[in-house]
Amino acid sequence: MSYYFDDQYRLSRCLTFAIMSFFAIGLCFMPTPSVHASSFPSNVDLKKVQSTWLGWYNTVRTKAKLPLYTYCPTLQRTATAWSTTAKERGYLNHKRNGQTAYYDYTLIKKWFAAQGVVFSGSGTLFTENIGWGPYSCTKKDCTSEMIDTIRYTFDAYMAEKGKSYRPHYNSVVSSVYTKIGLGIVVDEKKGKLYLTVHYAKKVPTM
Repeated sequence: MSYYFDDQYRLSRCLTFAIMSFFAIGLCFMPTPSVHASSFPSNVDLKKVQSTWLGWYNTVRTKAKLPLYTYCPTLQRTATAWSTTAKERGYLNHKRNGQTAYYDYTLIKKWFAAQGVVFSGSGTLFTENIGWGPYSCTKKDCTSEMIDTIRYTFDAYMAEKGKSYRPHYNSVVSSVYTKIGLGIVVDEKKGKLYLTVHYAKKVPTM
């Protein structure tokens, strides 16, 4: 199969995935929990998946002499909430309810507020990357399979390096953001995985 992202670049891969993004800057305090048990496979070690994802970013950032990202449970919670919405809809994009434009910053900001993350200040306040594709694993431990699957998304982000359009790569090497949260939800019946990444400098909480 082929591997797509942002409908602009095509890579030869054995998995179909799509990723998109929306940019901003924000803030992160120590937060609350993350994932509902039903939204993530019980045969996958979530902490290992999270640490592996973070490690990929920080390997790149170390080479670029950038501050390392730290993992933010609040951003994990919001990212998981958006991936859960994607599962319920059956598709993933950046459009919140009532949104007509593909990127409606005001509505997305209100969506964050409804999740208990109230951004304030001027300028853009958060960043969102998304990805989706087929996923199925019935082994006793599918952690490695999950990591292999989401690696396609990360590789797609990195493949933007040197291109004129590189929003996802810019998120990986941002000098502004310091916090990151990963939200993965699997629709086991449809054999599909939804992935959301939220980035910020600071994340206010209620």
